[in-house]
Amino acid sequence: MIVKLVACLLIAGGLQVSARQAEREQDKSRDYSMSMLRPVGFNYLIYSNTVFSAEAEVLSKRNVYLLMDENAFNEANLKELFGVLSDAFPEPKTLSVTVHTSLEQVRPLGPSGISEEPDPPRARNHRLAGYLRMGDNEFFRYIAHPPAGKWTTVVLRGVDPTAGDQK
Repeated sequence: MIVKLVACLLIAGGLQVSARQAEREQDKSRDYSMSMLRPVGFNYLIYSNTVFSAEAEVLSKRNVYLLMDENAFNEANLKELFGVLSDAFPEPKTLSVTVHTSLEQVRPLGPSGISEEPDPPRARNHRLAGYLRMGDNEFFRYIAHPPAGKWTTVVLRGVDPTAGDQK
C-alpha cells in the first residue's frame, strides 16, 4: 500500500527531489549517525532520548526508552546494552533506561514523564527491564518471565538499593 502511494506521488510529480538535495540529505543523515554506540550482537532501537536539565546539575537526568529483540533478552545482553548506553551517554550523571520488548508496551504517543495514562492492556505480558545510574550506584532490574515471574536486580556498581549490599 505504501509503495503504491509513493509510486503515485512520484508519477504525479508530487515528490520532486533534485539529485543535489538528495545528496545533501544523505550527508546530513551520515552526520547524525549513532556512531558513539558500540555495536552489539542483537537488535535494539532507541525510540526516545530526552535530557531534563536543571540549574543544579545533580537534578539533571537523561531518560532513554528502547525496544529490544525479545529473543535476545537475557541478563548478559542487558549488561552489555547498559554498558554501551552508559558509555555513550556520560552526561548528565543520572541516566535512566527503560527496555521494552514489544510494541504492545509502548504508549501510542511515546513515553511521558508525568502521565496518568495506564500502561497499554497487554504491556505486562512482555519482558521488561529498567536501568538506573545515579551517584555511585548503577543497577538494573528485569523480569524475564512476565507477568507472574519475579523481578531480578543486578548491581553493576555501588549499593543494592533494596538490600543495602555492597558489590
